[in-house]
Amino acid sequence: MGFLRRTFFSPPWRLIRFFIPFTAVVPLIVYRLTLFTHVYPGVSSTLTTAAAGLCPQDDLAYPLFAMAARWVAGLSFADLPTRLNLFCAMCGGLAVSLFYLLVARLVFIFACENPGGAMAAMPPRLRGTDDDADDADIPLRGQDGFATNADGTLSIPASVQAHNRRVAYAAVLGGLGAASVLAFCAPFWLVATRLYPYAFDLLLIFLIINLIISYDQRGNQVSLFVSVLLLGACSVESPIFLLLMPIGGVILLRSIILNGHATTYRVLFVVLTGFVGLLLALYVLWQTAEVCAAIPVPAPRPILRVFLETMKRELIRWIPSFGWSYVFVQFLFPASISFFIFSHAFKRRTPFLLLTQLALVVPLLPTLLNLSVARGADGEMTWLGRMLNWVHLDTSIWGVARLTSKIPVYQHVIIALFIGMLVASWFLMREIFEEKIEEELDYYEYRDNPLVCRIGAVLCWPLLALALLVPFFSYSDIDPDEGTFADRVIDEIYRELDGRDWIVNMRLLKHHLMVRAHRDGRQLTFLATDDAQGARSKQNLETALRTDPSFATSRYRLINAADLSTAAFLREWFRHDTNAFKRVVLFDSPELWRDNGFLALPTGFFLSGAPRDTGVDTAALLTQYYAFGEAMAPLVNPKTPDTIRYYAYVRKGLNGQIARMGNELAVLLVAKGRVAEAAALLEHVSNRAPDNLSVVLNRYELATNKEGGTEAQGEIETQLRLMQRNEDTFALTVTSLQERDGTLLNQDVLGYVRKNIWDRGAGQRHQWATAKGFRTDPMTAMRDRKRELVQTITRQIDANEFDDAERHLNLLLDLDDRDSFALINKARIAIERRDLPEAGLWMDLAKENKVPEEELVWHEAALLILDGKNDEARELLNKVIPSRPGDIRLWGLLAEILLQAGEYPELESRVFPALRSAASKREHYLMHMVRGYILRNNGPQDYPLARSSFLRALALNRHLHQVREDLLRLDDVLDVPAFSEEDAKEVLRLNPEHAFANYLWGSVRLRRGELDLAEDLFKRSLEKERNAPAYAGLGAVLFERGEMEQAEKFLRRSLDMDGQRLFTLHTLARLLIATGRLDEASRALAPVMDSLPDDLDVRLTWINLLMRQRKLDQAAMLVSDLLDDEDLLPYHIRRRLKPLVAELSAEFSK
Repeated sequence: MGFLRRTFFSPPWRLIRFFIPFTAVVPLIVYRLTLFTHVYPGVSSTLTTAAAGLCPQDDLAYPLFAMAARWVAGLSFADLPTRLNLFCAMCGGLAVSLFYLLVARLVFIFACENPGGAMAAMPPRLRGTDDDADDADIPLRGQDGFATNADGTLSIPASVQAHNRRVAYAAVLGGLGAASVLAFCAPFWLVATRLYPYAFDLLLIFLIINLIISYDQRGNQVSLFVSVLLLGACSVESPIFLLLMPIGGVILLRSIILNGHATTYRVLFVVLTGFVGLLLALYVLWQTAEVCAAIPVPAPRPILRVFLETMKRELIRWIPSFGWSYVFVQFLFPASISFFIFSHAFKRRTPFLLLTQLALVVPLLPTLLNLSVARGADGEMTWLGRMLNWVHLDTSIWGVARLTSKIPVYQHVIIALFIGMLVASWFLMREIFEEKIEEELDYYEYRDNPLVCRIGAVLCWPLLALALLVPFFSYSDIDPDEGTFADRVIDEIYRELDGRDWIVNMRLLKHHLMVRAHRDGRQLTFLATDDAQGARSKQNLETALRTDPSFATSRYRLINAADLSTAAFLREWFRHDTNAFKRVVLFDSPELWRDNGFLALPTGFFLSGAPRDTGVDTAALLTQYYAFGEAMAPLVNPKTPDTIRYYAYVRKGLNGQIARMGNELAVLLVAKGRVAEAAALLEHVSNRAPDNLSVVLNRYELATNKEGGTEAQGEIETQLRLMQRNEDTFALTVTSLQERDGTLLNQDVLGYVRKNIWDRGAGQRHQWATAKGFRTDPMTAMRDRKRELVQTITRQIDANEFDDAERHLNLLLDLDDRDSFALINKARIAIERRDLPEAGLWMDLAKENKVPEEELVWHEAALLILDGKNDEARELLNKVIPSRPGDIRLWGLLAEILLQAGEYPELESRVFPALRSAASKREHYLMHMVRGYILRNNGPQDYPLARSSFLRALALNRHLHQVREDLLRLDDVLDVPAFSEEDAKEVLRLNPEHAFANYLWGSVRLRRGELDLAEDLFKRSLEKERNAPAYAGLGAVLFERGEMEQAEKFLRRSLDMDGQRLFTLHTLARLLIATGRLDEASRALAPVMDSLPDDLDVRLTWINLLMRQRKLDQAAMLVSDLLDDEDLLPYHIRRRLKPLVAELSAEFSK
C-alpha cells in the first residue's frame, strides 16, 4: 500500500482526481437501474412532446436544454421517453462528478495555510529575491516559477506535504459526502431519472464554476476562454445563469489581473470569446423561438417580450408557495449563518464555532433523513412528531414540496455543499490530537480547543455516514413504477379512440396521448374551445386542413372558421361533411354535439357523436360504463393515497371525467325515458364524485319532478346543504356550472335550490364586506340580505352585466315582491334589451306599487324612444334635465335622440360637455360613444380617434350593437388591415353570417394575396345578402386570377348597386387597363384620383395608365417621387412598383 500511495497518490490532487470517475459512474448506474421508462406526468410530459416536435414549446425556458433534447429525440435507440430520460441520467451523473470536484476545490481554498488558495497543495512560487540574499540559500526556479531542488524535483517542505495530505483526505471525504447527498437526495434523483432540465443546467453550472476556479488557482488560459464562452452561451438558459454571468465575470477579471494576463491582446481575445458566446446564445434563443407557441413569427421584439416573461416566471418558481416556516428553518437560517461559519471553520476551533456548526447541521438532518410527518396507527401525530413539528423539523423540505408542483433542486445543492464542507472541516480537527505540539506546524493555532477538536473529529464520521446513507432514505420516493398509471389510462383512451384523430378539450394527460400516438406513427390534432387559440396553434390547424385531402371540398371555408374559433370550425365542418363526427371526440362541452344535430354518447373518458335520428342502445352504454368504471377504479382511486399532490390532482381529474361521462349518460337515459336507470346511475356517480354539483342537482330534479328516487330526496337535500359550504352559491351560474360539472336536466333547478334549500344568508357570504355573524332578528336579517343584493345588483348593472343582475333581481323579488328597486331595474333591463312589452309590464307594476314618478323619468323617456315618439321624449328630457344635470343616463337618452335626428351641433356643444362632466369621477360608455359619433361626423381626419372611442365604449358595454356596426364602416373607410381584421373577427364570433363583416375580413385576405380564403368570405357575405362590397371583392379576386370576363361582370353589378364605391371603380380601372380599354379606364380612375390622390395603390394604377398611354415623362416623374421614399413603402407597393420601374427603364433605353 505504501508503494501504491507513493506511486499513484504522491500529489494530493491525484488522490482527489482518482475518485472523479467513481462519482460519475456509480450515480449513473443507479440512475439507469431506477430510470423511469415512461412519460412522467407534469412538466416532463410537456418537455417530451416538445422535444419530439409533437407540439410547440410554451415559452422560451431552457433553450439550450430544449435544443439538446430535440437532438436526443431524433436518435433511433430505445423508445422516445427512455432515451430522453437516459440523457438526463447522463447529465445527472456528470453533474455529480463535477460537484464532487467543486467541493474538493473549495475545501482546499478554505483549508490552505496561506492566502494562495488551492495552490497550498502545490510548491510555493518564487516571487523574487532580495538584493542582500545569499544566492546559495535561494532554491532553483523551474520553468513555471515553482521552487525546485537541484535534481529538478519540486521543493515542498515536509510540513506542507503532511498538511496537504490531510487536506486531500478531507477534500475527498467532504466531496464524496456532498456528492452522495446531491446524487441521491430525492429531488435530484427524481430529475435525473425523468426528463427535467435541472440536471443539464447543474452540469453546466458546475462546469463553469470549476473552470473559473481552475483559472484562478492555476492560471490555465484554456479554462479562461472556455469559461468565458460558456458564460455567454448559457446566459439565456435560466435566471441562475444570468446571475452567474456578472459574478463570474468579476472573478475572472480579478484572476486575470492577479495571474499577470492583463495584456491588450489577451483581454481583447477574452472579450471576443464572450461576444461569440453571446451570439451563440442568441442563435439558440432564435432557434427555440421558431418552435415556441407564444411567438407566431420570430422577431426581436416578441422574442424579448416572451423571454422576459419566461425569466420572470422562472424567478417566481424559486419562491416557495407553501411551507415557508419549514423553508426558513431548514434552509434560509442555515444559509444565513453559513458565511460566518465556513469563513472560520478551517482556521479556528472554539466552543462557540462548534455550537454554530451544530446549529447549521441540525436543521439539515430532516433533509438527510428524508423525514415526513410521523403519525400513529390512529392517524394522530406521535409525541416525537409533535415535538419536531413545534420546531418545524418533522418534515423535510422535499416532504413539503411534494405537496406542490415545485422541485427544490437548487436548495438541495446548497444543503449538499454544507454537508461536504462540514465533513471536511470536522475531519481536519483530528490534527490537534494526532500531531505533536513540538513540531510547530505552520497550520496549528494555539488558540484551538482540544476538546472541541476531539468532538468534531468524532462527529465527522456519523455525519459522513448519514450522507452516504441518503440513498436508502430517499429510495422510497424514487419508485420507477410510480406515475405509470398515466400510461395505463392513456392506453385505454387510445384503444377507445380507434380511428378518430381530432381531440377536443382534453384537459389531462394530453401530452401522454401525443406520445402514445407517435409510437404508432399517428398524428393527432388537439383543439380547445375554452380559450382563444394561439397563433402557433392556428398555424398548425391550418397546416392540417391544407394537407388533409379529406377537406378538399370545403377547405377554405374551414380555414376561415378555424381562424375565428374552435366552435365555429366544428360547426362548419359538421355542416359540410356528414361523416365528420366519426373523426371527432369531445372530453366535455356536449353542447357542441347537440347544437350541431348529434347525440353525445359517453364512451370511456370522452363523448362520441352519433346522428340524432340514429337508434342508441342505452342498455349497452350503461353496461359499458359500469364495466369501464370498475376497470379504472384501481388507477383513479388507489388504495394507498398519493403523497405527491400532482398525482392526486391527475387522479381526481380522471375520476371527475368518469363522473361527467356518467352524468351525460344519465341525461341521455332521461331523454330516452329510462328515468329509474338514470336515477340509479346518478346515485352511483354521486358516490364516486360527491363534489360534482351537476350530478346532485340532476338527482334532485329526478326525485322531485321525474319520480326517480323520491325516497332519497331528503338525503339529496342534506347533501346539497353540505355542498353549500364549499360553493360560492351566490355567484354560481348555470353556464359556469355546466362547463365545470356537466349538463343539467333542468336549468331552472339551480334557481329553485338556491331559493328553497340553500340558506340565502350563507349564499351571500362571499359578498359581505365584513365578517358579520347572522343576526337573530328576522327583520334585521331580511334588511341585511336586501342591502347586500342591492349593492351587488347596482354593481352589475353599472358593469352592464344584465343577465347576472336579472338573476339577483329575481332573488330580491323573492324576498320582497313589492321592492321598488327591483321593479325599477327589471323595467330598465327590459328597456336595455329593447323588449317594449315586458318593459311596459314592469313599469305598470312599479306604478301600482307607488314608485315615485321622479324615479321613473328615465324609463318613461326610454319607452317613448322605443315607441318612436322622439319629440315627446325630447320634450320630457328637456323639462327634467335642468333639475338633474348630473344624471348621465338622461343625457344619454337625449344624445340618442339627437343622433337619430342628426343634430350634431347641439350634441357637441350641449350634451357632450355634460356627459364628460358627469363621467369625470367614473368612466361611462355613453361619454365615449357620443365622442366617437362626434368625431366621425367631423370627417375622415378624425376617424382614427372615433374608432378608439367606439372601442372604449364597447369595452365598457358589449351590448352596443349599433356602435359595433358603425365601427365596421369606419374600418372600411380607414382601410387599415389590422383594424379591419380585428373588428370583423370579433363580430363574426358573435354572428358568423354577418354580411359586411365577412366582406371586410375578405378584403384583408385579398390584400394579403390569400385569394381562395378571400373568395370564400365574399361568397359567404353574398349568401347572407346581395351587397355591392362583396360583389366588388369577388370581382377583384377573379381579376387577380386573370378571369377578366367574370371579374368585370361582378364589378359592373357592384357599380349598379353602389356607383360611388371607390374600391370598385379602382379595380375596374385596373381591369380596363389590363384589357387595353384605356379611355374607359381613364374615366373610371378619374373620380378615384380626385378622392384618393395620396393612396399609393391608386398612384401605381395611374402610373400604369400613363405608361399605356405613352405619357412616359409624366409616369417617370411619378415613379421618381415614389422611389425617393422607397424604404418607407409597404411591401405590396414595392412589389407592384418594381416591374413598372423595369418596364419604364426599358422604354427609355429604346
